[in-house]
Amino acid sequence: LVSCWTIFVILSPPQSASVPPNPLPHHSVALLRQASTELRTSSTGQRRQVTTFHVPDLSSWRNTHGVVHVVQTRFMQYQPNLLDLGHARLEIFQALTLPSVRAQSSQEFLWLMRTDPALHPTLRTALCHVLRDVPNVILVASNENPEGFRADDAVADVSDDSVWVGHADTVRAYHAAAQTHVLLETRLDADDGLETHVLENL
Repeated sequence: LVSCWTIFVILSPPQSASVPPNPLPHHSVALLRQASTELRTSSTGQRRQVTTFHVPDLSSWRNTHGVVHVVQTRFMQYQPNLLDLGHARLEIFQALTLPSVRAQSSQEFLWLMRTDPALHPTLRTALCHVLRDVPNVILVASNENPEGFRADDAVADVSDDSVWVGHADTVRAYHAAAQTHVLLETRLDADDGLETHVLENL
């Protein structure tokens, strides 16, 4: 199967400040949960090993090359109760689209997915489940498909209430960065796949 996507590149004015380094390339969930272990003594004198997981803040945009890259995908918009179709599409998404995105050699992008706010509970639960540990995905309950991520209303449908997976602040951070940086938008259908190095080469 060959993926089908459309790319729009918008060049911004020259930057006045240097681009901050990217401390978190988001290659895997393992990077999100870096653990430190230490021995602690309790009030009773007992010593025990305590492991602390450090979860970096994903609400800020970072990119090695100063590019704001947003991958947009739609799933079952305006078809919330077509269960058979929804399950079939979800199987394709799990078998093709999702693994191809997770396998990308560069994870420096925001994967913005929109689905019907009235999506059947069975489909909603399943979709949220398969996306639960994808660090750079945002699943938004919305039937909107605004044109151009840089536009003022591009993320008007993104709020704490409408985001089912991820954090609204992440989208806001990318939107803010898009105002002053090079913006790259990629459209990826929910039944398509990408070669491993596509997003990095873009």
